[in-house]
Amino acid sequence: MTLLSNLAAAETAMENPGAAREAAWRAYRLQRSSPVAAEALAMAYAASPRHAAMVRALRAKAGLVGNKPAAASPPGALPP
Repeated sequence: MTLLSNLAAAETAMENPGAAREAAWRAYRLQRSSPVAAEALAMAYAASPRHAAMVRALRAKAGLVGNKPAAASPPGALPP
């Protein structure tokens, strides 16, 4: 999932929106709870004004998911 998110970021930087969106959606489908995947998907769609609401929602989700307290993790769980 992280590799696909990084690929989406690279494709976004290279101004290849189609490939960025494809990689970001694949990452998001693999792990919808990941703030990294949510942010990658938001970045892939950020250049399109017609997707502004989705971008705001994904960025909000990335912020909320990424700020969960450590106690929410099961005992002995490894960090992501």
